[in-house]
Amino acid sequence: MKDNGKQTNIDLLSIINAFRAAPVERRHRFVPTQKSSTDTVLPRPSHITEIDGTIIQELPRSIGSHFETETLPSDVVTSHFTADGESEKIANPAPRRRKKGVTTAVRLAGRAAEGAAGAGAFTFKLVAYIAVVLIISAYAAYYLVSLANDVFAFVKEPLECTVTISENTTPDSVVTILQNEGIIRYGDLFRVYMEYQADGEEIVLIQGDHTFNGTMNYSQIYSELTIAYVPRTIVRVTIPEGLTTDEIIDLLVENGLGTKENYVEAINNYPYKHEFVQQLSQMELSPDRTYRLDGYLFPDTYQFYSDLDEYLVINKLLNNFVEKFWKDYKKTYKAKLDAKGLTFDDLVTLASIVEEEGKAAQEYEYIAYVFYNRLSHSDTYPQLQSDATVNYVLSLSGLHEEDLTQASLDIVHPYNTYIFGGLTPGAICNPGLDAILGTIYPTAPYSYDSEGNVIDVDAYYFVSSKLGNTYYAKTLAEHKKNIKTVEAENKEYEAAKQEDAQQ
Repeated sequence: MKDNGKQTNIDLLSIINAFRAAPVERRHRFVPTQKSSTDTVLPRPSHITEIDGTIIQELPRSIGSHFETETLPSDVVTSHFTADGESEKIANPAPRRRKKGVTTAVRLAGRAAEGAAGAGAFTFKLVAYIAVVLIISAYAAYYLVSLANDVFAFVKEPLECTVTISENTTPDSVVTILQNEGIIRYGDLFRVYMEYQADGEEIVLIQGDHTFNGTMNYSQIYSELTIAYVPRTIVRVTIPEGLTTDEIIDLLVENGLGTKENYVEAINNYPYKHEFVQQLSQMELSPDRTYRLDGYLFPDTYQFYSDLDEYLVINKLLNNFVEKFWKDYKKTYKAKLDAKGLTFDDLVTLASIVEEEGKAAQEYEYIAYVFYNRLSHSDTYPQLQSDATVNYVLSLSGLHEEDLTQASLDIVHPYNTYIFGGLTPGAICNPGLDAILGTIYPTAPYSYDSEGNVIDVDAYYFVSSKLGNTYYAKTLAEHKKNIKTVEAENKEYEAAKQEDAQQ
């Protein structure tokens, strides 16, 4: 220590010896002498010193480290000195001796081991859980695949068996046989499938021998058991131009295609999706119209399956009308009809009259010209006066006259154009394409003048003979002359007919 700037040697060995000689209970404290106002800590000796003839080597780095050599109770060893009620830390205190037992490293290692053990247990449980889930999923997937394979026959053995079904055979007995033969694997599942397909109805099995193989799915097996297959035959039918709707129905029925009642229902009420049918449903059709689709059952040669439903047969005729005429109606024909003030239904109606009046295709445009003349001059010619419309009226009653009588001409009926003006309520027959086009493009008929020159006739009348000749006239007087010519030709025709009959 330093005293007033001067170094004073203190007999440290004496002090230590005195401390050792003190009672044990007092060794825990060292009380230095009273310090001066300026305390100085003596420097540690760094050389060998001789005190009282004793060789002392370099002292320990701290007093505390010297005390550790003593066998003192651990609870009385202090790591600091006390002077005047104040404590002063020792520069480099020696580490305290720990109690015997587990060190911190060991305890940490233990805790780590415990954590590792806990983590290992959790990992094991997780792996076990995943393994169980995978096993259950694999089994469920296998079972579902097996069920699907049985229903849809994805991969099955090509086994084969024949089952004879009699009047007393039940669905359950058939299922048992099929399962025993390996055709199906899950009998209960197939029973459920059969009940679903029956939809509450009784399952009726087709009697006879039925052959099954392992590659058949449930649908094919059920169909084999419950559906009787009948070979479909094809019926070829030719519908001539100019037949009435009733005549077409009778022709179809005669060829084994459906019934008259079903055809009437299909023609009048079935909701066909064709554009022209949709437009017809929006028109105010006359209540006197015979059939809704009169004029649209397009004449042609058709092939039908013998078991085809009636509405599908009619649908095929309507499709042909679309293909042959309607697909070009808007872009080609509609503007011409609009100029004449006619709808497409008016066209079909007028074309049906032209079809019945004409004897040859080249006459259609001339006859149409006459009718257009009368329609456009209705004040002078209020009626079309078509014999074909009177014949249609007679046909509705199952009658027909080769030569119309005055009584027939006087029949009061909406379709009689000798009584009522304008067009008939509907078509009187189903016209072909030639009659329809001839009606769209009318042409003035021609005749010859006294010198033999060809001249156009602005005709309002026409009359045809049984020989197939048609004569046109502008005035009634000319028409009467033509009638006399026709009568003479008709007599000639009848005479030739009788002569042929006698031979």
